[in-house]
Amino acid sequence: MTVQRRSNPWEKGVLLNFSSKLWFATVKIPKDKLKNLPSSVRGIQDLLTDRGPLDEVHSVYKKAKAFIRSETLDFPINAFTFVDKDRVEFIDGRLQEFDALFNEKVEALDKVYRKLIRQTKADLEEEGKARKFKAQDFFDESRYPKRVKDRFRLSWNYYDIEVSGVIGETDPRLLKQKQKEYQGQWDEFLDMTFIVAREAVLKKVEVIRDSAVNETIDQRSVTAIENVIQKWEDLWSGHIGEREFRMAMAQVKKEVKGMSADRLRDNEAYRKEVIKTFTGLAKDLSAAEPKKRAIKVKKIAR
Repeated sequence: MTVQRRSNPWEKGVLLNFSSKLWFATVKIPKDKLKNLPSSVRGIQDLLTDRGPLDEVHSVYKKAKAFIRSETLDFPINAFTFVDKDRVEFIDGRLQEFDALFNEKVEALDKVYRKLIRQTKADLEEEGKARKFKAQDFFDESRYPKRVKDRFRLSWNYYDIEVSGVIGETDPRLLKQKQKEYQGQWDEFLDMTFIVAREAVLKKVEVIRDSAVNETIDQRSVTAIENVIQKWEDLWSGHIGEREFRMAMAQVKKEVKGMSADRLRDNEAYRKEVIKTFTGLAKDLSAAEPKKRAIKVKKIAR
């Protein structure tokens, strides 16, 4: 397979921008409250002593971010990731599910929000008596948003870049410059994808090799390399055309098919063959490099 270097490589996918608005319910403690401590110490106070409902909101956000990291590709523009067009519907559907759950958790927090503030005040007063500090020094109701729901939001947008559409009817020299800029970004994206894929696969190959050598193989290692092969199929393979790397991946897939921890433990001849094969694969993957890419710009009529 060859990764085509078309005049409009963006036809393969879109850029995803995922953003959030979150309230962390923390505040920096003024230095005058940090008596007898070094000036380098910076104190942070939780504004809620019971953070359970708030943590549930943040947990959904973290899962959404983890999902995006696992299902999209890094792109050399800050705050954007690349999504293959045939996966947009799947990714958007999952993000909508995360958004619905996120809003559900925000509503649950909102219902107990005032109660949590009162509980925090009571907890500080009780602890203050025991530890000899003034609760009012650490409780200020003005620090709490009046409408906590307004402090939370998930949002995302897709951007389908067309160079001519970005520039419009403008100086052809500027359009040529922008085409070159976008082509350069695309080349950097391909290099980034290659390196991420190579390091992920190499790491799992080395785990299998070393575990076989030390006879410490377990099924989790086999499952992990199966997962990285699946990620190759779903995300990386459409953007990596380097022949040597694709040949190595084909061999990895072949070798992992039918592999199990029990077989590696119980069959010494098979284990020795895996050690030999995966040693060679690790060497090939370590040596693999992204090809040098020449930036090509479509000629513009003047």
